[in-house]
Amino acid sequence: MRKDLQEILWNYAEKYRVTEFLEDDPLQIPHRFSKKEDIEISAFFSAIMAWGQRKSIIKSSNELLNRLDNAPFDFVCNFEKSDEKQLQGFVHRTLNSEDVVFILKRFQSLYNEGKSLESAFAYVSSDENKISSEIHNKNSISIDSSSKYKLSSETDSGIDDKCSTNLVIEYPIIYRENRVKQGLSNFYDWMFDTGENRTKKHVSDPRKKSACKRLNMFLRWMVRENDGLDFGIWKSITPAELMMPLDVHVLRMTEELGIAENIKGNWEGCEQLTSIFREIHPVDPTLFDFALFGLGVDYRRQLI
Repeated sequence: MRKDLQEILWNYAEKYRVTEFLEDDPLQIPHRFSKKEDIEISAFFSAIMAWGQRKSIIKSSNELLNRLDNAPFDFVCNFEKSDEKQLQGFVHRTLNSEDVVFILKRFQSLYNEGKSLESAFAYVSSDENKISSEIHNKNSISIDSSSKYKLSSETDSGIDDKCSTNLVIEYPIIYRENRVKQGLSNFYDWMFDTGENRTKKHVSDPRKKSACKRLNMFLRWMVRENDGLDFGIWKSITPAELMMPLDVHVLRMTEELGIAENIKGNWEGCEQLTSIFREIHPVDPTLFDFALFGLGVDYRRQLI
C-alpha cells in the first residue's frame, strides 16, 4: 500500500478513536455496565441489531435493555417462561421477541454451566486458554504515550476485571490463522445445536460465505484492548487475530481510496481486507475500522 495512503489511514484512526465516538454509536450501550457478563450480553444484542441507522439501533438496544430490567445478566440467569410476556412486542427490523427469547435461553444454558459467552466462540483446552492469557500479559509490545497510536482522550471507563484505561496500550503479538473463523463457526454450531430455528438468519457463519460483519464487530468490542472504546475482556482471541467488520460502506471506502480492488462482501473479502491491514499493523489490524468509519463520515458530508 502507498505510504501516503497508510498515513491517511493512521490519521483517521487517531481522529475517530476517541471517546466522543460513543455519543452516536451502538458501542455506547455496553458502556453502561461494568460487570463482564452484562457487557457481553448487551454488546451482543447491540451488535446483531447493527444494521440500519445508528440512531435506530441505539433506540432499539435501549428498549430491549429496559425490557431486561437494565440488568441483562441477572435477567438471563433468572429467566422463566413467565418473563416472555415482558418481551412481547419487541421488534428491530426482522429481529423480534421470539429471537430474543431463543437467544436468552441459549445464554442461560451457558451461564448455568458456569461458562462465559466467550467460551461459545472459542472451545479451547485449559492449557490453550492459559497460553492465550500469558500472551496477553507478557508477549506484547508497548506503545509509547507520545505515539500516534494512543487514544486521543484519556478516560476511565470503570470496567470490572482489571480493564483500566491507560494511554500506554499493550497488544499481543500472537496470530493463529483461522482462529476467528473457527470461533464464529463454533458459536453458530453451539447456538443452533437443537436444529432449525428462525433466529439463524441473525447469526452469520463464515462457512456459508458470510462476511459476518456484525459478529466481527462484536468480537472487536470484546477483544481489542480496553482503550475507552473497546473492552478487552476476552482473552482466548487476541487483537492480532480479529477480522475486519466488512459491509457495503467499508467496501465503498476501500474502492474510493484505492486500498483494494474487486473485494467482495463475503468471508473471502473479509480475509483479503484484513490481510491488507494486518500488513500495516500486525498486532491490531481492526484499528483501521475506526479509520474507514471516519473516512465514510467525511465522504457522506461531501455529498450533502
